[in-house]
Amino acid sequence: MRVWDVNPGYLNRQSLLAEHREIHAIFSIITKGKKGYSRQFDILRGKYSDREQGRIPLPVNCQQLWAQHKYSVMARDPGYYKIVGPLVSANDNKELFTRLAVEFIELLLKPPPQGRLLNAVQHMWGYISPFISQSETRADLHWLMETIRRASFTHRITYLMQSTALSDLALYTGK
Repeated sequence: MRVWDVNPGYLNRQSLLAEHREIHAIFSIITKGKKGYSRQFDILRGKYSDREQGRIPLPVNCQQLWAQHKYSVMARDPGYYKIVGPLVSANDNKELFTRLAVEFIELLLKPPPQGRLLNAVQHMWGYISPFISQSETRADLHWLMETIRRASFTHRITYLMQSTALSDLALYTGK
């Protein structure tokens, strides 16, 4: 299993540390063009069913998988984002779930262009803006992402707390 193909938010601290040896698989994925394991959520569910879950619960259906990945997808491919939303709302089957999991993994391996990254961060900002005063607001992308992360946990905004974007997009905001 290539646990590093999924967002680390799916694992708790103990499970993340236990998977340290999987880091060596990254080399194989990058250098040999291999793809991640498409059933990785099932593997994680079986492997860690007796442990506390991570920040992001393992998805059980297409809608939950989409909700967890939508801002990470939006930051990379707005056209694909517009296709997946209606597709997920009209379908929920194992084949679609597996296909989307693989497609999301492949898409999230690509760095988001700055303009699209900013667009996704601004969409996320809408959830926390009621808690932030206008005088505090800055245009710095790193500051925006860090403020979103902190406010998500402070104000228990579950939708954002369970998003891969909190850690995924933070990698591209600088500092």
